[in-house]
Amino acid sequence: MRLSQLFGRTLRKPPADASTPGLGLAVRAGVIRPVEPGRYACLPLGWRAIRRADALVRAAVEDLGGQEMWWPPGRDGLKAVVELARREVHSYRDLPRLVYRVGAEERHGRLGKGLLAALPPWGMEAYSLHADGADLDGLYARVVEAWEGIASRCGLEWVWAEAGLGEVEESAMLIPHPAGEDRLVRCPGCGY
Repeated sequence: MRLSQLFGRTLRKPPADASTPGLGLAVRAGVIRPVEPGRYACLPLGWRAIRRADALVRAAVEDLGGQEMWWPPGRDGLKAVVELARREVHSYRDLPRLVYRVGAEERHGRLGKGLLAALPPWGMEAYSLHADGADLDGLYARVVEAWEGIASRCGLEWVWAEAGLGEVEESAMLIPHPAGEDRLVRCPGCGY
């Protein structure tokens, strides 16, 4: 398709109500457009970029042996997978398994600002089931390598952060940005 035939045009000046420079650039480039205050629509170029990012994530998880499923979005994804595993896994021979879900997420807390707040929350949850800890550690190392490969391919810098929520240990790949809402404390000597 020719650029002249695309739905949406580029703009000469950023909109006055853009809360961050990135949001202003996305509107100017014809990636997104406001439809009402605080709500944006993805134009064809923006939606194509989102689909490409989605395909990168899906391909990486599929390469790890992941199987896509769907369960209701929310805070109880782990409970849903555990309940399904209780019914579907009958022996240690059925393990390991990696299941994931990609799709809309529930938005918790404040909306924030900028381009990420303009778009609907979209994410991936993945859960793995293992017969022993060594197998889990092996998969974890491969997952870290896959996520770092995606970030490198996209030209992003990242920091791994460890966090615990009750009995569940979690890791998060954070992408530092001046407009970000989360704060990270890191040792300048060792990087921890």
